[in-house]
Amino acid sequence: MYIVRYADDFKLVTNNYKSAQKIFIAVTNWLKERLKLDISKEKSMVINLRRNYSNFLGFKLKVKKKNPGKYVAKSNISDKAKTKIINNYRNQIEIIRNNPKAYNVEKLNSMILGWHNYYGIATNVNIDFSEINFLVRKRLYNRTRSIRSDRLYGDKTYKKFYGRYNFKPVSICKTTIYPLAAIKFKIPKSMKIIASRYTAQGRYYIHKELAGEFKDTIKFLIDNPLEKRSNDRKMIIGYHSMSYKKDYVI
Repeated sequence: MYIVRYADDFKLVTNNYKSAQKIFIAVTNWLKERLKLDISKEKSMVINLRRNYSNFLGFKLKVKKKNPGKYVAKSNISDKAKTKIINNYRNQIEIIRNNPKAYNVEKLNSMILGWHNYYGIATNVNIDFSEINFLVRKRLYNRTRSIRSDRLYGDKTYKKFYGRYNFKPVSICKTTIYPLAAIKFKIPKSMKIIASRYTAQGRYYIHKELAGEFKDTIKFLIDNPLEKRSNDRKMIIGYHSMSYKKDYVI
């Protein structure tokens, strides 16, 4: 049996239906008797992953047969998460149409980058975002007809993540919108065993891994000020400085 947990969401995985039923009853009783918690009957169930999907943290998971007696994971963006992405994208397009400012386009780009970063570990992420792109593309073109151009304004972030793709650029206020379908599956990697917040060696490893991201964050804040809005630079830089025990002068 395997246990996968994040906060109050967890999955229990076993290799046969009989064991799954026993585990389900045992865990339900334990939560009720020990913690006085009732499980959600709508969300809690026994699922055969060979036949049906199971939703977890915005993903839907299944297994498919690869070799005789062996199965591999197949994962997609969950239907609920896809609907949320589509609605948020369309809402931001309306905001840009009514108030065509660079910071509104940058807001959309930050949303797209966040989606790609989070859902990139889904094996079928390219298929899912291609479908999402198909559903929102017409609205993007129609709603921004009078304010967009097809000139590419590729900053370092664009070149780093999307420079190898060949999508037709859509730019507003000299800011190119990141292409939704420009995403490929990335192999999820677990953190090394030495990574821990509770030992000096573990904290050093975590901070070392974050060092490059820290420098990129500060440079991005310097190069991309938000018009008439605060991006809380001092707070962000302060948190990074405290975590890495260094002072930075801007």
